[in-house]
Amino acid sequence: MIKPLFASALVLAAMSAAALAGPKCTCRYQGENYNIGEVACILGELKQCEMALNNTSWRTLSEGCPQAKLPQSKPKAGLQASALNPTTATN
Repeated sequence: MIKPLFASALVLAAMSAAALAGPKCTCRYQGENYNIGEVACILGELKQCEMALNNTSWRTLSEGCPQAKLPQSKPKAGLQASALNPTTATN
């Protein structure tokens, strides 16, 4: 009677330890750890780290990755003329 009870307690303890390990799980990409919910650009796709069947996994959010673009500023008229044709610059 004690052996089955001990075995049940051992299994329950092992299951509890596995359940507690979940929040500390991370996804890995190129040697970096990513917490669950974090997003990364992987092989040209935007992916999010998530749990799937008690394992971490990358889920594709979109094809392509967002890129920041700087607005193009227009050069001042005087600078543009002198930069293009140095002979028109006045001294």
